[in-house]
Amino acid sequence: MDPLLQAILDDIRVYVGQNVREFADQVLTDSKDFLQSAKDDLQTWTAAVARGELDQAGFESLLRGKQDLLEMRALTEAGLAQVRVDTIRNAIIGIVIDRALGELG
Repeated sequence: MDPLLQAILDDIRVYVGQNVREFADQVLTDSKDFLQSAKDDLQTWTAAVARGELDQAGFESLLRGKQDLLEMRALTEAGLAQVRVDTIRNAIIGIVIDRALGELG
């Protein structure tokens, strides 16, 4: 796995361990699926930020546009309330943004 994606997944594991331990497997499975589907865009966008062609706000906006790909199917199927699913989804997107931009700076 790409080093950036592995670092993001490691950060997600920490979040899961601290916040949603009871759904760890489901969150990690859905997160891996999301990272694989967004991999090419993440690489393109982080490279554009590094070259100064895209600012951090633009990067965040583009990534939040991909948020629907982070479906959290397993959590929804487990009957978790949509508000909690959305909170977890937002946290994971935040982790991706922080790690990706942190790698650049």
